Amino acid sequence: QFDQAARYTIKYTATNDNGTSSRTITDYISVIEYCTPAVNIPLQSVSISRVKINTIENISGVGKNGYQDFSASLSTDLYAGVTYPIEVERDETFDKADRKVWVDFNRDGVFSANELVASDAGSNAKVLMDNVKVPDHKKFVEGPSRMRVAVGLTGNPLTPCGPVNVGEYEDYAIMLK
Repeated sequence: QFDQAARYTIKYTATNDNGTSSRTITDYISVIEYCTPAVNIPLQSVSISRVKINTIENISGVGKNGYQDFSASLSTDLYAGVTYPIEVERDETFDKADRKVWVDFNRDGVFSANELVASDAGSNAKVLMDNVKVPDHKKFVEGPSRMRVAVGLTGNPLTPCGPVNVGEYEDYAIMLK
């Protein structure tokens, strides 16, 4: 099992009536590790209650530690050059909140500033409705990746890994095609 972030070299051997042959492929398997966001106070009024993009529609409660990783159970395909509507909803609108969505287009395990695909700031809106534009093939690496959704109390920096004082994060699996 490849559960540590690394690039793995594989060697395989095939044997049949004609003999045995071996081949080694360097860096054939790449395991990406993402940071676990830090949240000091998960709060219902500044949390994620629903995320919808393409075939994903997930309704959730506040995560135990302010972070929920749905990447093992919820995935969708995103195709080069296509724009997808996204909705990020919260239950309450009492507190002003900032929301951000990143997609790791280059599959390096880091959510960079140029991978921010949707956001709002200082909002009392229940739903962030935006569009996620997938770049053309020259600007991303095909394969399995991740989307991170974040919400935080307005006035505090909201970065992909935190820490955030009040808020919540959720991760989803994305297949870039």
